[in-house]
Amino acid sequence: MRRRRLRMTKSVLLLVAGLMAVAVRPAIADQEAQSWAQLLAQPKISESMRLWLEAQPRLGFSTGPTTLLLRPALGWQLLPEVSVWVGYAWTPLFRPTARDEHRLWAQTLLGFRPFEL
Repeated sequence: MRRRRLRMTKSVLLLVAGLMAVAVRPAIADQEAQSWAQLLAQPKISESMRLWLEAQPRLGFSTGPTTLLLRPALGWQLLPEVSVWVGYAWTPLFRPTARDEHRLWAQTLLGFRPFEL
């Protein structure tokens, strides 16, 4: 329980730090540039089941928020280095015109360690 609370606290702190990092804008911008950030948490639900919580805010330095990508998903750890995921993605576009995109997504993650440090 204590380890879980510590992991959750670290996840929240990383989320807050990420949001603070993308909120900084220059006072004067001569040209349009964007800052993209990815905030990701993968808590365990059970021994083999995982939760994927992803947010990708995209900010234009002179125009403010342009796009947001939110992707929750469920995953299954098949092997120590293989997991499969299926989820939903919502991508609202704020500029130049407001519109929403909704879609399903899936992925397989393969992890490997070519050498140990």
